Amino acid sequence: EFVVVAVMQEYEGGDPDKSQDSYLVAYSKASGKMVWKTNRTYKVKSETGQSYTTPLVVVKDDKEMIITFGSDHLTGHSAEDGKLVWDCGGYNPSDKAMWRVIASPSISDGIVVVPYGRKGHFAAVKADGKGDVTKTNRLWTKNVGADVPSPIAHNGKAYLITDRGHIHCFDLKNGEEIWDQKLPRSSASYYSSPIIAGQRMVLAREDGVVMVMKLLDGGFELLSENKMNERLIASPIPIGDNLYLRGQKHLFCLGG
Repeated sequence: EFVVVAVMQEYEGGDPDKSQDSYLVAYSKASGKMVWKTNRTYKVKSETGQSYTTPLVVVKDDKEMIITFGSDHLTGHSAEDGKLVWDCGGYNPSDKAMWRVIASPSISDGIVVVPYGRKGHFAAVKADGKGDVTKTNRLWTKNVGADVPSPIAHNGKAYLITDRGHIHCFDLKNGEEIWDQKLPRSSASYYSSPIIAGQRMVLAREDGVVMVMKLLDGGFELLSENKMNERLIASPIPIGDNLYLRGQKHLFCLGG
């Protein structure tokens, strides 16, 4: 029924005393009218308030919840009225500046995985509880991360793809690294996020190469490298039996 937008902004001139409010806002799909708006402003240093992440929509106990990440906090909100349900902080204990986030969180089996710290860290959090859950819901943290590509939580595993094409696979519950493997070496970076369909992972590289991999117990098998001859930054989207890719100049549809 709603379209939810997360607006997470920078402080004016990097001055916490002159902040622009960050917020979540929901609009009715039918009328376009605002249904609710929730302030989400935290006192952080320059650029750390910027977030380019996409909120998650999850269902727990037959109720929808919005989960979003930014300003060093992962928060869960009631989809009905936007009110804060739980708040998990501790992602920037040294209170550093310039810790904006781009990669979005992912969720599976009630566990959210989130990269942060400008590709320096990767954490897992239980998506439940009420109030401040910083000390109770953090499951594990790894000193590896991705700046732009979003991770995938899927079938008890967490997959993290770095900007340089290094794939890490972790056990979702305990954080044990199951395997890590590098994609073919290239000067191009990875900005799009991967998708998983069955036992296949699809990932686009900046130079227009789309890779299809078979996920195995101890790594992956590279099945194909498809050259689109165009810069690719946007993430692939599966619809039905087709895969859609937005390049710098064209929209591609791959069938079958």
